[in-house]
Amino acid sequence: MWQPSLNRRQFILALSGTVLAPYVLGESVMPETFRGVMGCAKKRGRFFAVATDRQLNYRFSVPLPARGHAIAMHPSNTLAVVVARRPGAYLLPIDTQNGRPWQPLSPVNDRFFYGHAVFSEDGQWLYTTEGKSPSCEGVIGIYRVQQQKKILQRVGEWPIQGIGPHELAWRSSEELVVAVGGIQTRGRDKLNIESMAPSLQYVHCGTGQLLEEVTLTEKQASIRHLDVSARGDVVIGMQHQGDFQDSVPLVAIHQKGEALVSVKADPIEWLRYKGYIGSVSCSANRALVTSPRGNCFGIISLADKTLTASQSLKDVCAVAANGKGWLLGSGLGYMLDFHSSSQYASKSLDGVAWDNHWEILLG
Repeated sequence: MWQPSLNRRQFILALSGTVLAPYVLGESVMPETFRGVMGCAKKRGRFFAVATDRQLNYRFSVPLPARGHAIAMHPSNTLAVVVARRPGAYLLPIDTQNGRPWQPLSPVNDRFFYGHAVFSEDGQWLYTTEGKSPSCEGVIGIYRVQQQKKILQRVGEWPIQGIGPHELAWRSSEELVVAVGGIQTRGRDKLNIESMAPSLQYVHCGTGQLLEEVTLTEKQASIRHLDVSARGDVVIGMQHQGDFQDSVPLVAIHQKGEALVSVKADPIEWLRYKGYIGSVSCSANRALVTSPRGNCFGIISLADKTLTASQSLKDVCAVAANGKGWLLGSGLGYMLDFHSSSQYASKSLDGVAWDNHWEILLG
């Protein structure tokens, strides 16, 4: 069993000079239903899906066929689905009550997974971002959840206008919003940087109809990740495909029917993020974005559309809102319960290097 451990000296070094006052883990205000976090991780050269308990102690792990990316959580029961990293070759359903996996599912025909999925509000359907080989034209795969048989059944797909769809989220019970990165790839190699066309797309979940599309003036800002606030703000995180020394806004906010607004920050501050936003998470009237390449994370005021603070944390990417703040995970294994710029609690799981994304376990 993996045992939780905390090397205080290593954690302080990971914060790279950031001055924060610690508080005791568990004093952060968590929902009563909070049961832990779950994410993809690496340990001793192997890939796993790892879950913690409420105190962020180790609970269980499930071996993965290959590196995972993100996890979709069922809205009303203990089912989670791990999605393989692009170009992904599996979906792996897991019962988070006991850590037992279902049969993994491979993509159909010439499709591959882009790493993200969401369940419908009633939990009967799973929607995934997928690509066609070799064009990388985007589709949303549609899967029926057969709980009694413990299988996912692919029943169809909707086309996406463009290539490279990545994260998707619900804006309403009938409307998905999709980050379309615009990059054609072969394996992990990028083929069309000079002609890429990223966009943000709103799709009707009953018909697949494109309801609205928002394009960017900065064509090399690939939209990869997003989250939706309680008031419907779509916060997008981008990965700039030009020189990382170029100072370009990496986060923008959109309200359907309005213009896309770049988040304001000092140009020097954007340089700190090295052209890369890895995850986005909204909580109340704020959003948090992470940058594993920049070894930092930032807090954004949704009302002012401004980057209000940045903090250092080496190789930070995974993030999940926990009620009053966020839980953060690092590729070096650190877990940070971040309440405010002056309060945090931290720990690590021995040998566990967290990957890109986390989800909250509820129950």
